[in-house]
Amino acid sequence: LEVIVPMRIDAQYKKLNFNGNADVYARGNIVYDPVSTIIKITDISYVATSDKFIFRMVNLLYYHDIIQALEDFMQFDIQSELNDGLDLLKIEVENYNKEFSFVKGNVHTLKLNRMELLPEGGKGYLQLNGKIRLLT
Repeated sequence: LEVIVPMRIDAQYKKLNFNGNADVYARGNIVYDPVSTIIKITDISYVATSDKFIFRMVNLLYYHDIIQALEDFMQFDIQSELNDGLDLLKIEVENYNKEFSFVKGNVHTLKLNRMELLPEGGKGYLQLNGKIRLLT
């Protein structure tokens, strides 16, 4: 899925007595890596608009460096969110165990195997590992 990320960059350079900002529109593709649990934006290009000459010059001189910085910045590790989800799921399973005496179980792991990003939102394919036992 291709996305456009709007940003505003504020800059201050004391040696030149400069203050200013630029609007940046970054475009790229969202990719999920299930091994590292990182969502990142790849194949980034951007357009920067500013009425300040210095920003236009920096954009021309450092375009590829700025792209590399944007790619490094636009990476999001979601492992902590998966861990939080697992903790909440374990609490719910424990509550279920207390409420119904004929079912017992637990959950050990929660993993996001694949992610589809659609214009209307994201769709995740989760894998749960654990045990559920029906008591007779």
